[in-house]
Amino acid sequence: MVGHRAIVVLMLLASTTAAQAEVLTGAIDHVAESMVNFTWGDGEHDLVQRWSMRNENSQGWFYGLNYPHSNCDVYVYAGLADPTVVSDASVFQYESEAISAVEGSTVFFRGANGYYGAWFIIDIYSPADPDDPNHAYLDGIWYFVTEQSADFSQGTVAAEARTLSGVKALFD
Repeated sequence: MVGHRAIVVLMLLASTTAAQAEVLTGAIDHVAESMVNFTWGDGEHDLVQRWSMRNENSQGWFYGLNYPHSNCDVYVYAGLADPTVVSDASVFQYESEAISAVEGSTVFFRGANGYYGAWFIIDIYSPADPDDPNHAYLDGIWYFVTEQSADFSQGTVAAEARTLSGVKALFD
């Protein structure tokens, strides 16, 4: 009988210690086009993307796995301002090529590592300084779902509120 109790206790421990997925989020602030890789995630299972301008002050290119500066495929949900309403991003038809998106849209990323992320594009703009060597910058909000989940509706946690290593934009 003692053996059965031990099994029940182990089953209870296993069910209460299972990791719950979270949606991490943070700012994309003044990221230059075609110049740097933007890295975001939980510090261990990060996604990497580089973007470039398509149309001045409104539209950009985002790259899938066929490009060396991306570790994820891409999908654009035009006009979606809040990716946390998406409960299953795995159903989207992701592209491994370059796709374009405009301000006010959300780009979803399916990482080769099985993790999902998204960028809500707030602004694509030219530099104020005419001597700036960059053609454009992007501002937005990044999202990353932990535990290899595609459910963005689980509630968000600001990356700054967690003690994580590497949860920020890292420039290669």
